[in-house]
Amino acid sequence: MQAAGYQVLGVALAGGAAEVLQAETGAPSWNIADFLVRCESGSLWAPDGRPLSLGPNTILLIDEGGTVDSRTFARLIDVAERSGVAALRTVGDPKQTQPVGAGGIFAHLARQLPTAVLSTNYRQGQHQGAAEASASALLRDGQAGKYLMVKDHAGLLQVDDSLDLSTARAVEDWPEPSVPAAHPGSTSSSATSTTSPTTSTRRRGPLWTRWGASAPPASSAASSSTPPATV
Repeated sequence: MQAAGYQVLGVALAGGAAEVLQAETGAPSWNIADFLVRCESGSLWAPDGRPLSLGPNTILLIDEGGTVDSRTFARLIDVAERSGVAALRTVGDPKQTQPVGAGGIFAHLARQLPTAVLSTNYRQGQHQGAAEASASALLRDGQAGKYLMVKDHAGLLQVDDSLDLSTARAVEDWPEPSVPAAHPGSTSSSATSTTSPTTSTRRRGPLWTRWGASAPPASSAASSSTPPATV
């Protein structure tokens, strides 16, 4: 698209996803909330400081479309229509993480509009025969039992008798900063699924020590154990 002379701009719901999108495509990208505010205030800037504007030569690319709720998606469509952009393209997977807000318009669009489907898993394996790629495909299709069997056969499933053992293993296998995991793609499971308020604290303590940093203050640890709101 860029080679054809279009200005490609990217957005994603999460800031981290927008950063990855920009790094991998070279297209200036923002988290959606930031992008909408910038469009409304006329303060859309490229990373090099150039002012940007949307118009007939612009293609707006929405990454991780499945995570965008319907109201937010509608605001993006409104911006695209008012600006007269050439096209609005959305990339995502309706079977992965769903929106926190109301509605899941991406899944509806994927069913109703012409869609290009990526059938080969390039991220986790060069071909579908790779253990991780095969396991991921099974999990995506809701076949959790077969997923665990594939992981076990590949030596990537470790089962413990308690939450404490699984927590200790997770801490031990947690990668150092910027260092690949000791067991990439491994899954750890305990016989119990109950978590306690101090689980995250027990996990972080040894990690802070391993990374040569002071442990977070008690107030921070306590606040992190507050159960998230359920919508």
